[in-house]
Amino acid sequence: MASILPGFAINPTTTSPPPTATLDANDPKAGLGEPDFYDTFNSGESWPLYADDHVSFKVNDSKLVMTALNADKYNGWMLTWPVISNYYLEMTAITQQCSGKDTYGNMLRAVQTDKGYVGYLYNISCDGHYSLRRWNGEKYVSLVEWTQSEAINSGSNQTNRIGVMVKGNQFTFYANGKQIGQFQDDTHLEGRFGVVIGSANTPDLKVRLDEIAVWNLP
Repeated sequence: MASILPGFAINPTTTSPPPTATLDANDPKAGLGEPDFYDTFNSGESWPLYADDHVSFKVNDSKLVMTALNADKYNGWMLTWPVISNYYLEMTAITQQCSGKDTYGNMLRAVQTDKGYVGYLYNISCDGHYSLRRWNGEKYVSLVEWTQSEAINSGSNQTNRIGVMVKGNQFTFYANGKQIGQFQDDTHLEGRFGVVIGSANTPDLKVRLDEIAVWNLP
């Protein structure tokens, strides 16, 4: 199950990121320059914030607060404005109390259909795993089963810099500047991006996002 949102269009976020320390040459951000989309959630203007019986998305104290209300494995998402194809997306997420396969991440290349939005879900779990699924409007198709990575900081009250590079049919996954996996699929080659949360074990699961950025790739 997943939350389905109507289409919308807004102006892009234009705030520039602050200077950062020199990145390792293997960090996916190295050499990309300033992002084309950058949001530190000083407001919610780039997002259609909402709440329903399953999830809540709101901005508070310059954080995007994602909440999964019930421990029912329901994944709810929220999409932002652009339709893009090849890009690197990265967000900094902070877990609160969580366990097991409580999960958060990104929706990628989301396309509106008569079944609502369909697309890919790249998820990180509280116990340090990642997965990739494709939502076809009726069910999830598992592309990458839950896979453990030592690069993911597991457990409650942890911060993770989660990234994914999508180029053509290639998906490359990152955690805290390190590559953790790859997969190829060409079902969708462009679409909107967004954020997702779902709880398997923890009612009122909360994950806070400090920032999210996107770099368009040639």
